[in-house]
Amino acid sequence: MKRIERQKYLDELISLKENGMIKVITGMRRCGKSYLLFEIFSSYLESNGVESNHIIKIDLEDYKNKSLRNPDNIYEYVESRIVDNDTYYILLDEVQMLDDFVDVLNGFLKKQNVKILIIGLKIFCIMIIHICCNHVYSLRCFFQHRFRNTFLFKVFSR
Repeated sequence: MKRIERQKYLDELISLKENGMIKVITGMRRCGKSYLLFEIFSSYLESNGVESNHIIKIDLEDYKNKSLRNPDNIYEYVESRIVDNDTYYILLDEVQMLDDFVDVLNGFLKKQNVKILIIGLKIFCIMIIHICCNHVYSLRCFFQHRFRNTFLFKVFSR
């Protein structure tokens, strides 16, 4: 299967990766948010020297990650993966399935060598923006045409 490159959207994420904020991707279901983050952005990081063990991908919708929906479990899991002072990227999908997700995200944000990128339902991500407004940068995916697999970003920050 041919991989769809979305250079414009990848460039947007790349431009934000060092801003010290939580990056939030929201949008309609099935518009490619997870693919953008877990496949395209992750591949970019690896091709630019980030070791794969420094990219922590967690899909909270996946049943095998059900125990990570508990805030103590996910925090312990992520901390166990951070073994040096190099930069780590935490990529979280379906963040709304995580209990006390705002506290967990704030805890991750306090770590100096962590970059956080999340995907979630719009309403929960709006809560994140309001609660952590000085530390969140939001990308909003708009589904344009399902059969072309294209989407647009409207970038806003608070």
